[in-house]
Amino acid sequence: MREIEYCRKKICPEAENNYEVVYYITVDDILGNNEAETESYGVGIRLENGDDDKIRGITFNAEKIEAIMKILSNGTVTPIGLRDVLDDMLGVII
Repeated sequence: MREIEYCRKKICPEAENNYEVVYYITVDDILGNNEAETESYGVGIRLENGDDDKIRGITFNAEKIEAIMKILSNGTVTPIGLRDVLDDMLGVII
């Protein structure tokens, strides 16, 4: 599995206890029946304090994972809310 950083955001940059959130795409190489390789994409969110959550294998479509990452990062979703937010999103996007 590879991780590709999508973006970083500061949460509450004016507050004393601000922190950074890193949004990243997971990429798994999958070998098919005819030995052709394809990529499976997932999402991950990491806080600078070490909290991290990721969900691999969401889609084979790079454009869809980009759309999901844009929504997650624009909404400033954190690792603790990733699974609930993604569960709500998947029926609409995929």
